[in-house]
Amino acid sequence: MPEWIGGKVSNFSRLGDQTTTAQVNPLLLTNELFQKSQELTQNRTCVKIARVVGLEFSSDDCPRITGVRVSTGDDSVETIAADLLLVAAGPWTKSVVEWFSSGSFPSRGFGGHRAHGVIVKPKQSPPCTVDATCLFVDYQGSGYSCEPEIYPRPDGTVYVCGLSDESPVPETSKVEFEPWRCARLREVVSKIAPCLEDAEVISEHACFLPLSPDGIPVIGPVPGMKGVYIGTGHSCWGILTGPITGRILAAMIARDSLAKPEPAQSGSATSEAEEEARLGDQLLEDPHLRLFDPARFVIQPVGRRARQTTKKPT
Repeated sequence: MPEWIGGKVSNFSRLGDQTTTAQVNPLLLTNELFQKSQELTQNRTCVKIARVVGLEFSSDDCPRITGVRVSTGDDSVETIAADLLLVAAGPWTKSVVEWFSSGSFPSRGFGGHRAHGVIVKPKQSPPCTVDATCLFVDYQGSGYSCEPEIYPRPDGTVYVCGLSDESPVPETSKVEFEPWRCARLREVVSKIAPCLEDAEVISEHACFLPLSPDGIPVIGPVPGMKGVYIGTGHSCWGILTGPITGRILAAMIARDSLAKPEPAQSGSATSEAEEEARLGDQLLEDPHLRLFDPARFVIQPVGRRARQTTKKPT
């Protein structure tokens, strides 16, 4: 057991060590993925900070995405032309799904679960040494219990999260935390690790874990529309499963796209692209991907359901 853990511990088990486990920092991972994207596209990857307010589709029987309407904060709305849309809106998926032109895909059941978090930094005097051990705690306090998670980070800070509730998902700009829940997290971590009792509070916040109607991630093309894909519903496991979800969606989009990639300028780049395509095709052959297919939520027209129900066995 790490030396910095104090208090009474009734049970302790080890999940792994530094050779079998690692911690991912969301901000560092996101920045690294963006930098890699810039490398692969010769700095042609763009990020636009804006609020999506609507979608535009063609009027075909099977509508195709044609644009995304965004507001940049000054009450003006512009349309970004698009023939491909990947919805990765997390707990705000419901709002986007409600804009789909096809009524066959339900928005009900998509949502989020609020959790709280604090980041603290141990005081340097006297020195407090906190190693890289992450803790998943079943804490029994005086008149209450909770299950916080504690993540020491390489920069010397400690991230503590937990104390979730059923608060409705607000607009992205209106996410709020309950101060008493963050205070409780600080209290609990100071009981578990007394050296953190007087730690500096770097931030307090809340986040929403994305949920799907059946609790299983939703990954793939949206039925009834062309050029629309979705990846959501990973709950607290998104930090682990997000990258492979992106890899799967990239393979699906490449498979379904009518456009062929431009020839690479060098033999090594060509070989790398071909290898990526091969690995993507291999990934899509996994039968378990059917578990995540958005088609499982399709609402069939009443007439079609009736025909299927009354069909006589042969």
